Amino acid sequence: MKSHLPVLLICAALLQLPLKADDLRVRVGSVMDSRSSNGVVGGGGLRIQLRLLGEAALQAHAARASVSGAVDDTGVQLDPVENGMSGYTQFNLVPGGFNEHREVWINLTSPQRAAKFLQSVTGKVDVFVPDNDPDATIVVPGILGKVGEALNAPALAQANAVVTVYDQAAFEKALENGDIEWNGGSRGLGMGRAEIVKAGDLAVAVADPRHRVMGVKFQTRDGQPLQVITPMGMSSSQGVMITVYQFPTKPTSEVSLVCYVLTPKSVVSVPLNLTNVPLP
Repeated sequence: MKSHLPVLLICAALLQLPLKADDLRVRVGSVMDSRSSNGVVGGGGLRIQLRLLGEAALQAHAARASVSGAVDDTGVQLDPVENGMSGYTQFNLVPGGFNEHREVWINLTSPQRAAKFLQSVTGKVDVFVPDNDPDATIVVPGILGKVGEALNAPALAQANAVVTVYDQAAFEKALENGDIEWNGGSRGLGMGRAEIVKAGDLAVAVADPRHRVMGVKFQTRDGQPLQVITPMGMSSSQGVMITVYQFPTKPTSEVSLVCYVLTPKSVVSVPLNLTNVPLP
């Protein structure tokens, strides 16, 4: 009797190969046009939805599109409008959730009033696929035993990023020691110190000047996502982003933290080349 084990091993190896540009396709979706009389920033604008297809899109946690050039059919050059920080759009990985579909938007200044279509749009689309690089996913088992300690991982060190998890006691201690400075405000909510992290909450502080930390989540020992109440984000006076997570039930000592970090190997890129895009 012949054995099929070698074939199965080869198939398994193929499934683990890193995704590449051939696994990503880009299609134009919706086009939203709000033209101003002079086409300047702040007086209107053009938004183009890019739908991402292929296995790399399905495996992506985030994506961004950058524009190097855009011209309408009157010959006028349209300038890209940045959308802040790293420009990456995070995807909701839960079916039926917000932004479940893999899509990003590009923002341009207004075309001329007489323009009927965009002659060309060039640039690049990047997608973050953490499965492409083992260093892009950091798993910290038993995170409750490591509160107040900065995560130790090569990818974070290379990114010059610091990620620290706090429970209520560790957060209060960090405030007292000056490790975290707090000015009593939270996006206008006016929170006092005692109201920031309550018993049973966990706070994740991220100092990430290069915008390489792509997100965190908590999970059970068997890898199942931990249910959380809507996280609340805020910034300290030091520019550290703090997100407070509340849970329906108090986390146990078996809870793990998963942190995703942008690395060169985790990014799949394809050229963006759009032609003759109709304007509404």
